[in-house]
Amino acid sequence: MKKRCAIFANCQRQLIETFLQSSDEFVEEYCFERIPYTYEAVYQNLEVSEEVLARTDLFIYQPLGEKYGELSTDRLVTKLRPNCITISFPYLYFKGYYPQDIDNPLAKPEAGYPFGRFPYGDRNIINFVEAGKSRAEIIERLTQPDFYDQAFLLNLVEETLQELTRREKETDIKIATLIRQRYQHELLFYTVNHPSNTIGREVVNQMLQILKLPLLKKPPEFRLFSLEGLTAMSFAVRVANRMRRMIDLKPVPNPYREVFGDNQIPLYPSVIQQLNLTGVPINHRYRQGQQKLTFAEYVAAYLTQYD
Repeated sequence: MKKRCAIFANCQRQLIETFLQSSDEFVEEYCFERIPYTYEAVYQNLEVSEEVLARTDLFIYQPLGEKYGELSTDRLVTKLRPNCITISFPYLYFKGYYPQDIDNPLAKPEAGYPFGRFPYGDRNIINFVEAGKSRAEIIERLTQPDFYDQAFLLNLVEETLQELTRREKETDIKIATLIRQRYQHELLFYTVNHPSNTIGREVVNQMLQILKLPLLKKPPEFRLFSLEGLTAMSFAVRVANRMRRMIDLKPVPNPYREVFGDNQIPLYPSVIQQLNLTGVPINHRYRQGQQKLTFAEYVAAYLTQYD
């Protein structure tokens, strides 16, 4: 029988599971136990089955503090079998790209959008609307290349990385160094807490190293390594898989499909320019469900909440 793996984490569990499943050696050795996401357990008052914990061989988790009572990971760990392997990883986030991030008071669940169409709020839009600014003026102001000050943004990047480094002192997995090294050269987060595949692959490789299993290889290098280039490659693989299904062939894995790439928060032009983000073009179109929007188009769509 295969060993059992349980992951107690937020929505980032989806990213971790996807990359663990791309390891043939891991899949050969482990299967997944289903337990609630951390936010489901906390907000819906769900329990993590003691029976499941007692038969788990590998427990991967994001720390939850003692204020969560029986859901705190310190207590959950005591319910594991003595020889169960535990691997902790931090809450993955990066505020450097999204200085505007705030709760959206207008976000309401609706069909197909459990957290609303715009779950991530924009403090600047909210302030401008409350100040009575027009739609055209808001878009004009926010698209200015100097809207955000460089010193402010660099300080926000540093604060985020220092806080992440502090949290990593209590976890097995470390990611702050990679973010510091790479955040200017490629887009590492699609929202403040939805990491790219680069982050997912690094986190899972550190886990595989702990498990003494072979590391994942990067997908084949693509010379036009850019957001547009990767999107094109992902589309090409999807088309090829569609054709394979038509002739009853098994689809091949798509190494270019971003796990969290379907709902992206556009970066402010001033963030791109002031942080010298060479991996993100100013005029990039960001995926929002079935459509792709520029930053200005996204702001206009966001403003429809107030109509």
